[in-house]
Amino acid sequence: MKNMKTKITALFILIAVTLNVSAQEYSVSDNFLNRAEKNFIATMDSDVNSLVESAIFNMLIFKDRFPKWNFENIENALNTLAVKGNSLSIRYKAQLAGIFIRYPEMFSNIKITDKDNPAKYFRLISERLNNRIIAAN
Repeated sequence: MKNMKTKITALFILIAVTLNVSAQEYSVSDNFLNRAEKNFIATMDSDVNSLVESAIFNMLIFKDRFPKWNFENIENALNTLAVKGNSLSIRYKAQLAGIFIRYPEMFSNIKITDKDNPAKYFRLISERLNNRIIAAN
């Protein structure tokens, strides 16, 4: 079981790197994106919290790079994590990512360019939501 998780993790990292490079250089096939989506969702089911959080952040990158993709399966996985995630951090980040994906017009000016600073983007999403709540009151 542990060996399988290691293989999935290695595959996930490879796909994430390849996806990023591919998105910048040329368009990728739907088949490739389908496989990437399945691997991201499988990684979100991991028992390793850091992998799950990384997968959630990669969903933000995925949405940023491929905004027209059908995110229904990813939204379902994020909704499940938002309720059943292993930690408060995972549940909170899953909620934020789900909102980012579901309501892209709210976050149209947030472009994910700094992949080494996921906290920055979760903070930006949270601040945008807080500002909308304050403005509505």
